[in-house]
Amino acid sequence: MTISFSPARPFAALTALAVIAAGVAFAPVATASAASASSQASSIISKVNGYRSSAKLAKVKTQNDLNEFALDWAEGLAKAKSTDIEDVDYESITIQPYITGEAVYKAYRVKGGSSTVIKSVASKLKAGSSKSDKTFVYGKFNYAGIGLKKSGSYTYAFIFFTKLSEKLQDSKAPRISGTAAVGKTLKVDMNGWKVGGGTRDYSWTADNSSVSEGNAPLVITPELVGKRIRLVVTVQREGYYTVARIATASAKVVLGTIATTPTPKVTGSRVVGESLLATAGTWSSGTELSYQWKRDGVAITDATSLEYEQVAADRGKKITVTVRGIKPGYKTVSKTSASPSATLGVFTAPTPETSVSGSTAGSTFSVTVGTWSPAASKYTYQWYRDGAAISKATAKTYVTVAADVDKSITVKVTGTKTGYKTLSVTSAPFYFGTSS
Repeated sequence: MTISFSPARPFAALTALAVIAAGVAFAPVATASAASASSQASSIISKVNGYRSSAKLAKVKTQNDLNEFALDWAEGLAKAKSTDIEDVDYESITIQPYITGEAVYKAYRVKGGSSTVIKSVASKLKAGSSKSDKTFVYGKFNYAGIGLKKSGSYTYAFIFFTKLSEKLQDSKAPRISGTAAVGKTLKVDMNGWKVGGGTRDYSWTADNSSVSEGNAPLVITPELVGKRIRLVVTVQREGYYTVARIATASAKVVLGTIATTPTPKVTGSRVVGESLLATAGTWSSGTELSYQWKRDGVAITDATSLEYEQVAADRGKKITVTVRGIKPGYKTVSKTSASPSATLGVFTAPTPETSVSGSTAGSTFSVTVGTWSPAASKYTYQWYRDGAAISKATAKTYVTVAADVDKSITVKVTGTKTGYKTLSVTSAPFYFGTSS
C-alpha cells in the first residue's frame, strides 16, 4: 500500500506519514497524548459499531498504525488551526492500488473536550453515512483509524476508514537464526508468521547501516565484526496493506573460526648440522601462514622459514615448529607440530691408524682410535679383509691368518654416546705380508 499527499497541505510531511507513505506499517510509540487519543478513538469506534450492528454489518477494528497515521493528520490540522474542515473528504489523498469506494477520509473540528468530541464525531459519522451508497459507517470496511488532537477550545478529529485486508497482518515478529560470527550464515525464521501469497523483502542492517537489501540469508563478512545485525521483513501483496516486521537484533558479530587448521609435521634428520623441513598441510582458503621454530618450546631467534638447520645448542633438545594462520575477520590460530625426538649431537673423530707386529700369518694388528670430541662412551670394532668383514674379528686387535696375506686390511671404529649420533670411521688400507 502507498499513500500520496497533496503538497499544498503543510502538515502532510510528518514523520509517521512518511513511514506509511513508504508502504511500511510499524506499531507507534506509546505516549501520554497518544494513549488518551487512543481511548477516545476506541469510544468512537464502539459507537460506530453500534450503528453497524443495527445494519447487520461486521464490526470494524481499530489498527494502531492507522490510528497513528490519523493522529498525525489531526495534529497537522491543529497546528494549522484549520477552520473550514468539518465533514470534508480530502480527495487529494489517494490509495494504491486504487479501488473506488475502498477508503474514506473525514476531518472535523469540534468545540469541547473528550466527551463532547466522542458524542459529536460519532453522531456526525452516522449522519454522514448512507446505507444505499454502502459507504462510511455503513460501508463494508475492515479497519478504522481515528486521530484526535486538542488545541485551545477545539478538538480536531481525522477519521480514516479502509477495506484493506487483514490477511497480511500478524503480531508475530520474524527472528534471526544462526550464529553472528564471520563466515557463518544468518537465516530468517518467520516464527509462525504465515503469509498468504505476496512477496517478501529482507532488509539487513548493521548498526543502522545497510548491509543487504531484498535477499536472505546473510553471510557474515569481516567488516561486520563488533556490530549488531538487524532485519526488517516486508511483505507485499497486490490489493493488500503492506506489512513490515522487525526482528530482534542479533548479538554483536564476533570473529569467525578458521575451518581447516591441520597440525604441521616436521621431517628430516634430527642431528646437529642437518636441516628440518616443516609441512603446514592445507589450511582454509585465504589463510596466511607464518612459521616459528622452537627449542624445547622456546622460540628460536630468526628461525621463521620453512626450513631450519640444527645447531649445537639444539643437542638434546626437542625441536618443533609452530604454524600461525591469519585470516581477516577470523580468530588467529597457532598449531604446533608433535614433539620429535631430541636433536642429536655429532662427534668429531680422526681416521683411526693401524699397525702390525709382523708380515706373516700370526702377526697382530692393533688400532689407535685417536682423540674423539667428545669422547665416545663406547667404541666397537670390525676388521675387514679386502672390504669384506672378517668373521668374529671385533676386538681392538686382530691376529692375522694365512688368508690375510697379500690382502688389504682395514678396521672400522664405531663410537656411541647418549645424545649423539653414532659415528663410524674406517682406517686407511694396510696391505699385509707377502706371498714370497
